[in-house]
Amino acid sequence: RESKPPEKMTLPSSSSWKDTVNTLPDLLNEGNAKKISQCCAQLLSKKNGNGSSTDVDENEERLPSNLELVITKIHLRSLLQLGEYSTVLDHCRKNSSGSDPTLNQFAEEEAYALYRLKRYNACREFCENYGIDRKGGVNVSQRGLLH
Repeated sequence: RESKPPEKMTLPSSSSWKDTVNTLPDLLNEGNAKKISQCCAQLLSKKNGNGSSTDVDENEERLPSNLELVITKIHLRSLLQLGEYSTVLDHCRKNSSGSDPTLNQFAEEEAYALYRLKRYNACREFCENYGIDRKGGVNVSQRGLLH
C-alpha cells in the first residue's frame, strides 16, 4: 500500500483574521516554519488599534492585543527555525520596552538570536541583565536564559 503525502495547507488569501487564525493549528501540526511565518505575518498585518495597517478594512474587527502577543511569539520562533536570526533580533529590539529589560516579552527569542549570531558577549550581558529585581534577586526566566 502506498501512503499519500499529507495535504499541504494553503493560507486564506484575503480573509478576516479569524479565518486566518483558524488555519494556524493545522500549520503548527504540519511543522512548516515558512508557512507558519507567512500566516503569522498575515495576522500581524491586522494589528489592533495603535498599529496601522493598509490590509485592515475599516469595518473589520482587528486582531486583539493579547492574541497579537501569542502570534508574535509564534512568528519569531518560526523565523528562528528558518535561521532568520537578524530579523528576529531587529524585531525584538524595535519592540523592546526600553530601559526595563524585565518587561521584554521576547527575551528568550532575543537571547537565542544573539547566541546564534555568535554575539556571545552581548548574549551573556543580555541574559545577566534580564530579570534582576530591585532587591538583587533572580527570577525563573533569568535562570532559563542563563542556562
